[in-house]
Amino acid sequence: EERHQFGQYYTPKQIAELIVKWCVRDPDETVLDPGCGSGTFLVEAYRRLAELKLKKSWEQIKGYVKKDVHKQILEQLWAFDINEFPAHLTAMNIAMKNPRELIEKINVIVDDFFNISPDQEKLIPYKSYSEKVRIPMFNVVVGNPPYTRWTEIPEQTQKFIKDSVGKYISEYNLTPQVSKGVEPGIFVFWIMHATKFLKNG
Repeated sequence: EERHQFGQYYTPKQIAELIVKWCVRDPDETVLDPGCGSGTFLVEAYRRLAELKLKKSWEQIKGYVKKDVHKQILEQLWAFDINEFPAHLTAMNIAMKNPRELIEKINVIVDDFFNISPDQEKLIPYKSYSEKVRIPMFNVVVGNPPYTRWTEIPEQTQKFIKDSVGKYISEYNLTPQVSKGVEPGIFVFWIMHATKFLKNG
């Protein structure tokens, strides 16, 4: 019921791997998953960045990435999720790519993606402290949008969507008209909002 409310659908590994290999092309790229779930896309992004940095396949790396490279990759990966439990799974899943190296700082934020904007300051609780971070722009945004009908979106989120992507709503004729059966899914606005986080080019 909760997954339905949030429009959560967990992506098969092979699909995430294909999308990430197509999107992540440079070892220094920063990657955002704005609806991270349990971290499938970021785990694949971690592997892809490790391959590009070390110039080896994941099989050749044998799952061990030295501390400095591990830390670099974690700094390049960011995730948001509205639900605390899967966000914690994401943090754990990417941290465990190298369980020998304890790293406290992982950029996973628990919040509604529509409450977040680039250059905004957000508080991230780490293991032993909290830190305010400024949301950067990214080279790559990957992920699986939520799939929810307009009527199932909380009113506060509906208002934010109208405020943040209002010009696109009218430009692309996406105005929700529930009485007429016109209910664009939240994934449409999620993708539009995600484009604001991309660097030029």
